Amino acid sequence: MRFAYLFSFLLLFFLAGSCKKDQDPTLETSLFGIDWDRASTQPDAEGNYTYKPRGTFTSSGWGRDGFRLESDGTFVWYTSGLADGALDISGTWTSEDNQGFRLKPNDTGIPEFILVTKPVQNNMVQARYIFRLY
Repeated sequence: MRFAYLFSFLLLFFLAGSCKKDQDPTLETSLFGIDWDRASTQPDAEGNYTYKPRGTFTSSGWGRDGFRLESDGTFVWYTSGLADGALDISGTWTSEDNQGFRLKPNDTGIPEFILVTKPVQNNMVQARYIFRLY
């Protein structure tokens, strides 16, 4: 009887030890180090736009929107400034509860916001920004 308890305990111990923790989906490495530009003009039902690597498609010419995340925790947000001029906003990011990235611009006049991404597929990513107005 003791042998059965010991065997059961060891079996559970080894099974539990062999389980892998799910990787944080927001931190997939294929997202880092690439300039992602918005390739779609309309969002999907969830509010996500399609982003593709810069230079892999012809832009529609409707404004400027994109981002670049680095594995060291920095980012650049590509957007339009005054008179549709190019504006690059840099800062730092942290993981946001497996929901995406909390982006904190270096410019303190720009509030933090969330970038929610889906996994990269076929050299494109679905993403959306969440801005919180306080």
